[in-house]
Amino acid sequence: MCFALLVEQVPSFSSNEWYSDLLVEGMEWLDMFPAPARPTQALISLAPPRILEFVRLHSVDVSPPLITILSFDLWSDLLWTASNDKPTFLKLTKFLVTQSREIVEEDDHVSATVDVNIAMKEKFFVDLFGAESNFHAGLVQTNLSIEGVDGEDEGDEEEDKDALPLTEEEKAYHAKILAEGRKEKLRVVADNQRSTVNNYVRNAFLPITPPRWIEAQSRSVGDKLWELYTFNYLAPIHADSYRFLASLTEEEMKKCGEKALTENTDLIKGNYPLTPSMMKLPVVGDFDHTKCCVSASALAVRGFLAPKQQSAMAELKRIWNVGRPYLKCLCVAEGKGDCGRNISWFDHVLWYLLSDLHYLFPEAPSLKARTRAFRVRARSTWRAAMLASVVFTHMRDIMVKMAYNVVVDPSRTTQNILDDPAIMLHKFPWTMAKLILPARYVRSSEKRRKEDASASLAKKTRKSQPSILEFYVPPARDSSAAPTKDASDLVDLGTPASSSITVQEDGQTSACSRPLRRSHEVWDSPGHLSSNPNHCSDVRVVNCAG
Repeated sequence: MCFALLVEQVPSFSSNEWYSDLLVEGMEWLDMFPAPARPTQALISLAPPRILEFVRLHSVDVSPPLITILSFDLWSDLLWTASNDKPTFLKLTKFLVTQSREIVEEDDHVSATVDVNIAMKEKFFVDLFGAESNFHAGLVQTNLSIEGVDGEDEGDEEEDKDALPLTEEEKAYHAKILAEGRKEKLRVVADNQRSTVNNYVRNAFLPITPPRWIEAQSRSVGDKLWELYTFNYLAPIHADSYRFLASLTEEEMKKCGEKALTENTDLIKGNYPLTPSMMKLPVVGDFDHTKCCVSASALAVRGFLAPKQQSAMAELKRIWNVGRPYLKCLCVAEGKGDCGRNISWFDHVLWYLLSDLHYLFPEAPSLKARTRAFRVRARSTWRAAMLASVVFTHMRDIMVKMAYNVVVDPSRTTQNILDDPAIMLHKFPWTMAKLILPARYVRSSEKRRKEDASASLAKKTRKSQPSILEFYVPPARDSSAAPTKDASDLVDLGTPASSSITVQEDGQTSACSRPLRRSHEVWDSPGHLSSNPNHCSDVRVVNCAG
C-alpha cells in the first residue's frame, strides 16, 4: 500500500514535456509551446495568476511568444520583483515585451556560432600556455559575424540600391530571407571548422558560454550539466536567482559580494547548519553513477593551490574553478577508505535537483508543493551552500571579464587585466590575474615566439646566401674612355678568395630579378563575441536588489 502511494506521486508529463501539474485550471495554453527546462518549470509553478496572465497575453498569437523567451533567471527576476520591487517589475515586463525579438535573434546567433567562437578563444590560451591540445591545434582562425559573412552584406546593399521599390511587407520578407541566409552561412562555416578537428576530443575548458545557451543545452543531457563539453560550465543560476530561492537578505548579498574579493574559501557563518550531518546534502551517486553512493556528501570550497607537476592543459582547466563550492563523499572521514570517486560541483547538483524534485520530496502532492519545500530547504539547511554559490558567481564574473580582456588585447598584463584598477587592489582579482597570466607560461611563451622568429630568420638567411656572387655590371659605352679592371683587381678590393664573380652581359636574365617574397602573419582577436562579458549572457536590465 505504501509502495502504491509513492508510485502515484511520480510526476507525469505532456507530449510537449510540460509537467502535467502545470496544465490545470486554465493553464492548458502552456502545452501549445515547447516546454522549457524542468528547473524553469518548477519556478513557473510558483508564479501568481497575474504574472501567468501577463505571459499568456504576450504568448498566444504573438510572435515571438514570450513564454519561449523566459529563462530560469528571468522567471526568478519576475517572481522576486513582483513581491519586493514593484517599479522594477514594471520596467522588467516592459523590456521583455519590447525586446523579445532582439532576445530571440541573439539566441539564434549564439546557437550558430558559440562552439567555434569559444574554441578559438580557448586556442589563444592554449598557445599562450604552450599547452598540448590536438583539438585546438587543428583550428583555423575564422571571424564569424551575424552581420555578414565574407562580405555578404556588401552584396546585399548593392542589390537593394538597384532593386525595384518594395512595400513594407515585401521589405520585411526580404530582410527575413537575408537573415536566414546569413544564419545558414554561419552554420556552414561552423560545421566546416568542426570537420577539421572532429578526430580529436573537444578538450574544452573556457567557461564563458552564455547562461541561456547552457540552459537550452541542459535539456539534451537530462539536466545533468556535468555531461556537457566541460564541467567548468556554471549552472544557469545568477546571484539574484539564488537570492530568490533561499530568500537571502540584502545584508547577506552585500557580504557575498565583498567576500568574493578576499580569496577566503571559508563558508559564511550564521545561524544555519554548517556540518554535513546537519546540512543533509544528497548522496550524489544516487543520480550520477560515476560518483560515490556509499556515504553522504559534505560541502567544501575549491582552493587556490595547484597540484605539483601539473601539465599546462590541466592548469587551464583548473584555474576557472578556484573558490567554487563542491560536494565530496565522506568515505575517508568515516573510515571507509578512499572510494576513488571524484567531486561534484554544488551548482550542477542543485540544477539537477530542481529538475527532479521528486527525488527530494517523493510524497509531495504536486510540483508546486515540491518547489515550495525546496525553497524551505534552500533557506534553512542549505543556506551556507547557497551563500557560497552567490560568492562564486561574483568570482566567475571577474574571471570572465579577465579572459575577454586578454583575448581581445593580448598586451594586457596582470596590472591592467581589468579596466577598474580599484578592483585589482583586492586579493582575489590579483591572484586570479596571476593564474590567467602566469609568469612561468607567459614568459616561456614569449621566449618561444622569439626563438621561432630567430630560427625563421636564420633559415631565410641561409636560403638567400648563394654560393656564387652575382650582380649586374653595365658594359662601358667607350672602352677607351673608362679604364677596365680585370677579375684579379676586383678580388684585391676585398672580395674573399673563395668567391667568384659572374659578369652579366646585355640581354641576360638576372638571378636576382625575382620579386622579394615576404611572409606576414596577421592575427585577429578570435571569435565574434563582444569583449563585453555580458554580451551573450542572460538579459539583465535592472538591479533587482534595489
